[in-house]
Amino acid sequence: MTRKGKVWLHRILSLAVATVLAVQPVSALVSPMGVVYAAEKKELVENGDFSSGGTNWYANTEGEVSVSYDDGSALFNIPQIGNLDWSTYLKYDKGVDLKNGQEYEISFEVEASVDRTIQYGFDDNGRLDIHTKDLTGGEKKEISYTFTPSADYSNYHYMFYLGSITDGNNPSDAHTVEISISVSRQQWMKAVAPEIQGIAATQAIPATQEMALLQKWKATFW
Repeated sequence: MTRKGKVWLHRILSLAVATVLAVQPVSALVSPMGVVYAAEKKELVENGDFSSGGTNWYANTEGEVSVSYDDGSALFNIPQIGNLDWSTYLKYDKGVDLKNGQEYEISFEVEASVDRTIQYGFDDNGRLDIHTKDLTGGEKKEISYTFTPSADYSNYHYMFYLGSITDGNNPSDAHTVEISISVSRQQWMKAVAPEIQGIAATQAIPATQEMALLQKWKATFW
């Protein structure tokens, strides 16, 4: 990269991150060249607040099961749970490209009107990272965890299985399940920069590592 190119790359990155910092505080690092590196990247799930209804989402509803999108959530009305875990499910239909070794943070809220078991995680004709959770009726649960794939995966879907879960608590009564964005975190899914994990938020970056770090950020996030 030419010297002029390096200068423009610095300016573009600084402007982009400064904009993020102006919107909401994030953990950050300041390099010897004055570039600010944010520890978090943009939201990877589009329409995670369901403000555009079910855009980018797909809901599988068997029998009389129905779903509505309102007030920032997807609300499932489940008269009968069905015989399979995928009898009722919600899928982020647009998909996400997962990179080998990249850490991802996933957060959301879920509430069922009765005690029951659900499953959630990445699945696309191969259950990559599926979790099981027992819910207490009427109690909203915030779920947040990280996932680091051991290979690259293209256009993988995030799933919520709301049917009959093997060895789970599967109610026979009619009930609802509501899924929404995390209120406290205001995010669904973000990639955490592997280059700065374990570095204190105020720690300086050695000048010799400056351009290498810039190139890694550009390759990972842009």
